[in-house]
Amino acid sequence: MDFTKKDYPDFFKAKSLKFKYDHVFLFKPWKEIFTSDNERYESFEESIIIDTYLQKSYRELNYMIIEVPFDIIEKRTDFILNQLKKNE
Repeated sequence: MDFTKKDYPDFFKAKSLKFKYDHVFLFKPWKEIFTSDNERYESFEESIIIDTYLQKSYRELNYMIIEVPFDIIEKRTDFILNQLKKNE
């Protein structure tokens, strides 16, 4: 991912193109529920930048990104399940 400004070996992208996911669900940064902790150490502003890089990377790998809308957990789960049913 370009956010870290690190060079990755060539095989990294090759493997990413060869072994693909069936679906990519994107959870955009959500200010109202955002918290930082030991695992998520970036700020909300950084999470927006990371989101931009994630979308760019997925598009470069020819993924169709399915953006999960902000809502309660049950509705987000229903959204994902309905998307998966559409693609059966």
